[in-house]
Amino acid sequence: MNNPSKITVATIVASLAVSSVLATSVPSGNVDPSFDPGSGPNDDVYCVATQSDNKVLIGGNFTFVSDANRNHIARLNADGTMDEGFDPGTGANDFVTCVASLSDGKVLIAGIFTAFNGTTRRQIARLNSSGSLDTSFNPGSGPGGEVLSLAVQPDGKILVAGTFHSVYRLNTDGSLDSSFNSGSGANSVIYSAALQSDGKLLIGGFFSTVNGAPRSRIARLNTNGSLDDSFFPGTGPNAEVRSIAIQSDGKPIIAGNFTTYAGKSRNRVARLNSDGSPDATFYPAGGANAVIQSIALDSNGKVLIGGDFVSFNGTPRNRIARLVASGTLDAGFDPGSGADALVRAITLDHDGRAVIAGSFTSVNNIPRSHVARLAADPVPLLTITLSRPNVVLSWPTNLPGFTLQSSPSLNPPVTWINSTTVAAISGSQYMVTNPASAEAQFYRLKK
Repeated sequence: MNNPSKITVATIVASLAVSSVLATSVPSGNVDPSFDPGSGPNDDVYCVATQSDNKVLIGGNFTFVSDANRNHIARLNADGTMDEGFDPGTGANDFVTCVASLSDGKVLIAGIFTAFNGTTRRQIARLNSSGSLDTSFNPGSGPGGEVLSLAVQPDGKILVAGTFHSVYRLNTDGSLDSSFNSGSGANSVIYSAALQSDGKLLIGGFFSTVNGAPRSRIARLNTNGSLDDSFFPGTGPNAEVRSIAIQSDGKPIIAGNFTTYAGKSRNRVARLNSDGSPDATFYPAGGANAVIQSIALDSNGKVLIGGDFVSFNGTPRNRIARLVASGTLDAGFDPGSGADALVRAITLDHDGRAVIAGSFTSVNNIPRSHVARLAADPVPLLTITLSRPNVVLSWPTNLPGFTLQSSPSLNPPVTWINSTTVAAISGSQYMVTNPASAEAQFYRLKK
């Protein structure tokens, strides 16, 4: 991968000793102490989104945040404190279940509310960056039920789904887009909707038919809302789908309360091929022992899961865990004793840290009222010391998955080769022969 945050580079000059300081960081998955919401929201947080400045938008059933009036919607600063610059006034008059940060700084919210700051807004509204109502967006009579999922297209149009069993597309002003028609829709609730890069929409829920055709709890719609016949899950999951995320290669990962998919054992999480069949290369073995409510994908292709489970494949993981690309548990992500109650939502901030929200009041026995941020994978820095005729490189041994590489030059194009002449001398220290013929040698750790 080419993520600079996962690469540390050091230069070793033949006649000069260069040293750097080892980075100290909180282990991956632990509570991030730099994000502390204090008394935080006074009730459940149902949804969470992060902005480009790592501020955190939260929506839910709360009416106060850090003892200030915030009805069902608020924004937190990057350190977890309440952002007083985001003031929704009297806010929403009922639950907010979905929140999205838009590219222009505006905020989209949806749920079961019928008014925002005293103005009629049925189930969906758009806010200015200050938290005030954006009056240029008006959904009229709204979708007619609780919105449980929304997706924003690249052109700004908005797809909404929920207890009303259909999917609607709204124009950028909130009006109904009549060019998108899902027919009679699903025959039961739609919990999740995820937009593919080609504009098609995956929907998951508790339904067994879509527009009259058999589709067991998962289906795909074309860009005009019609059912995509090329995606057929067979018998599909045997219980509801709660969350969908789509990998960069287009394969969807689904999670919920199911234990099989098309007759194959898949305990509450599965990856699908583009035709809807189960992907045999993703096998979570014993999987989660209870419902997975939300999933998110990090930049490494790993899968973050949150819900009401307390173990994954027999390993204790209280309501939050991370899986590797094959679907097995990532042991390097350890939340300790985890969340003490349901994790309803997960997202990632722009530094790769997981932000979780839900019913919990502590994470790993650290007080965190309904919202918390977890530490990302730490990046090791090389410590370099000269011990003629050798150079000693050091980095933490508790950070697996990094490979030592070397290059005689940083002039483009740089060719990095994996070091094969590395001899461990003790613990995290490694000895490399100091090159006699080269003026400099460059080393890096790459994940």
